Amino acid sequence: MATPAPSRRVAKKVRPPPRHAITDDFLDETFKKLSRAIEQIQQRNVSNLSFETHYRNAYNLCLHRKHKKLYDGIADLVVAHLERQAKERIEPAFPTSSLLTVASTASTGSTPTANASSGGIRTANASESSAIASSSTSGTNYGQGRMAQAMEGETFLNAMKTIWQDHKISMGKIRDVCKYLDKTYTEPEGHASVYTLGLHLFLTHLMRHPTIPVQQNLLNVSLAMIRIERDGEQFSQDLLRAVTDMMCELREVSNDDRKGEGEPIYKSWWQEKFLDSTREYYTLEAETNVERLSAPEYLERVDRRLKEEKDRIHQYLHPTTEPLLFSLLDHVLISQNLKAIVDHPNAGLATLLAEDRYTDLARMYRIFGRVGEGRTVMARAMRVWIVEQGQKIVDTLGTASKPAAGASTENMDEDVAADPKGKGKEQAAPAAPAAGTAAHALGLALEWVNTVLELKDKMDKILAEAFDKDRIFQNAINDAFLTFVNQVKKAPEYISIYLDDNLKKGLKGKNESEVDAVLDKTVTLFRYLNDKDVFEDYYKRHLAKRLLSDRSVSDDAERGMLQKLKLECGASFVAKLEGMLKDVTASEDLNKGYRNYLQGLGGERRTNTDLSVKICTASFWPSNPDVPCNLPPEFIKIAKSFERYFETKHTGRKLTWHAEHGSVDVRIRFDKGVKDVNIATHGFVVLNCFADVEKGKSLSYEHLAAATGLGEANLKRTLQSLACAKYKILKKDPVGRNISPTDTFTFNHAFTAPVVRLKIATIASRVENVEETKETDTRLEAERSQVIEAAIVRTMKSRKQLSTPELTNEVISQLSRRFSPKAIAIKLSIEKLIEKEYLERDAKDRKLLRYLVSWEQAMIHIRNV
Repeated sequence: MATPAPSRRVAKKVRPPPRHAITDDFLDETFKKLSRAIEQIQQRNVSNLSFETHYRNAYNLCLHRKHKKLYDGIADLVVAHLERQAKERIEPAFPTSSLLTVASTASTGSTPTANASSGGIRTANASESSAIASSSTSGTNYGQGRMAQAMEGETFLNAMKTIWQDHKISMGKIRDVCKYLDKTYTEPEGHASVYTLGLHLFLTHLMRHPTIPVQQNLLNVSLAMIRIERDGEQFSQDLLRAVTDMMCELREVSNDDRKGEGEPIYKSWWQEKFLDSTREYYTLEAETNVERLSAPEYLERVDRRLKEEKDRIHQYLHPTTEPLLFSLLDHVLISQNLKAIVDHPNAGLATLLAEDRYTDLARMYRIFGRVGEGRTVMARAMRVWIVEQGQKIVDTLGTASKPAAGASTENMDEDVAADPKGKGKEQAAPAAPAAGTAAHALGLALEWVNTVLELKDKMDKILAEAFDKDRIFQNAINDAFLTFVNQVKKAPEYISIYLDDNLKKGLKGKNESEVDAVLDKTVTLFRYLNDKDVFEDYYKRHLAKRLLSDRSVSDDAERGMLQKLKLECGASFVAKLEGMLKDVTASEDLNKGYRNYLQGLGGERRTNTDLSVKICTASFWPSNPDVPCNLPPEFIKIAKSFERYFETKHTGRKLTWHAEHGSVDVRIRFDKGVKDVNIATHGFVVLNCFADVEKGKSLSYEHLAAATGLGEANLKRTLQSLACAKYKILKKDPVGRNISPTDTFTFNHAFTAPVVRLKIATIASRVENVEETKETDTRLEAERSQVIEAAIVRTMKSRKQLSTPELTNEVISQLSRRFSPKAIAIKLSIEKLIEKEYLERDAKDRKLLRYLVSWEQAMIHIRNV
């Protein structure tokens, strides 16, 4: 069976009728047919229309040069249709006039009286609100009113959406019918296309109807719906999305821009009104909430509002609105209220910092980061708070340090007895030291450092967990600590005391990581000191006491601390301190050699007393005045023996004995047993005076002073440690804590203690009193003067000539890691060097200085300093 050939569809070309058959009446009739077809398209009755027929009709009109008639006729048909739509479908959908309110009443919450126009339409003025408000603003009526408003708004917006979509569909079909018109007339003549013409007419004859305020009502309703949503009510967001899309497609058209390529009315008209309404809404909310809410609550609401507006952009606003909207929100909600938020009396930044509210601080940091100066204001306020906390620490300790009425201000023992092996019965907890005593001053020093370190730990944790380690806040913290730490004159001494307390006994039983943690924290505090040379002076003295009394926790801990100080201030800063440690190590080897030396002696030259000596290089160790003391003959014999051995190892060196730094292990027999007592050398000298005294016989203060040769201060301190401290080996008459020249002393044969080994330290204050502080300041000023002169010589030697301001700046820069030299001190040093002929002034320019001395002289001067 043969397969039939496939049928072919032959496209027929539309041919115009002969020209002689076309008359004006025919063209008029053709236009009427096309007009009726366009009206049917606008009414969405297109099922019975023939596209080919109506395309031919439009084609014939264009072919016979009826372009303008067709173009204008389409415009008239569209205008008529749009005006009917405005009156028949949009005007009835307007919200009732009683629901429209002006901006001023919306701000105050009062209910306006609406002026109704025909058909329930009200035209709002420029000053009127874009919000819809209920006549009742409280309780159930408020909620019901909002729901009614939302329903009316949705009805109006739905009408606008429907008409706009119908119009676009209609204009799309009309554009297809009139394609030949666009090709032969609108494009060549520079007119808007048929479709663009329809959009332009929608804007000019429907949106901006001369008698029906469609555009104003659209503005009012759209902004009011947004306000309702901001107030917490829900509505169909698709309607607002459709409306904003419509406004983005409708463009402004001027006489010079007939193609309709102007700016969208969304941007030229609606967006500005939207931003004004947003500013009004959030300004009022911010003013209310800043006063009513705490700072965390306010910022939490701001955070929620920003997220809501972000969602609003994504849901129904154009993306171009986002930067403008958030710039406005940042200004209204944040920038204008920065100070009010930070300084909020109920829960501002100070409260958040004090209570460690990391989540709230992180939110404040994040939100303040949205505005340019936000984090700077926050960091500045945090700095002020830290300085205030530092001052509170000083004030609190200063109040606690005032002597109580009748309290003794004499030095008390800092550590007068110890039980190194933990033997004996448990002792009752000692009472808190009285205000004004040395022990109390020591406690205040340690408490100040501990409190400051706790504050530093607190701020470091806040910086890490809430502020993302922001450098702005790091600098603010450092600046704050630098400020208040240096306001405490005794800060260098306190920090040295804290290190001494830990390196002497506080680190026992701790592992290396814990040791490093304590040292690192203290070095952080040391870093804030301006006068690091003052700290060096105190640290040197405290280190000397630890090393001489063998109370350093370990050499590794000491060297670790020096290494940290070296990293902070350079090798020259710790050179003498490292020399002290080397002396101690060398002394151990020397003592071993001395014991071997004694083994080789015979007869009377050998001593039965074990001697341990520390040889201290004078340039490394703190300078101490010689303390006179009448040592027992046995001690003198031992000293002479060691000197003879030392001469065999070193020649040309002179030994100066400092008994005030030594201690003696002696066995004392009491009525109730024998005790091994470790006592200071001066204490042993005093006890030795009672060796040949009959039992019960007393010695006067004057007798002891003459027998021991000790000065008044040293003798009183020694007697106080023996007769007034925890272990009273001597009895004082009269009983009391103070020593006077009229007192008498008796050996306490009835002494008893729960331990076999006792340690009796000489009472001494580890915190300087006023007079000692003045002496230290005077000595440091003299040392600083020499250091400044050395820096000047070094600088001028290399630069040859400099102006006085340049030299001053250079010296300050060189010495800033050690201390902060004053300009007046540098000036005085310059004058001294001019007098010594190290420098000279230029004859013409008195500010210009020249270097004079030779290289050898300069090096000798620096070496001597």
